[in-house]
Amino acid sequence: MIGFVILVLLIALSLGGLWLFGLRGAALTASAAALLLGGAGYALQGSPGLPGAPAQGTESRDVFP
Repeated sequence: MIGFVILVLLIALSLGGLWLFGLRGAALTASAAALLLGGAGYALQGSPGLPGAPAQGTESRDVFP
């Protein structure tokens, strides 16, 4: 749940920064749509509550001889 709050805060900060840099009108609307689409994708596919599962290596090889 806290991940979604952080996501909304990041989106708000991003849009605020774009607005301060002078982005207005359709460009700001398109930027907001892109950020919200990314947030929706995270909400649908992300699983922040699951524990991490690091990949297991097979063999260690020296890259430089």
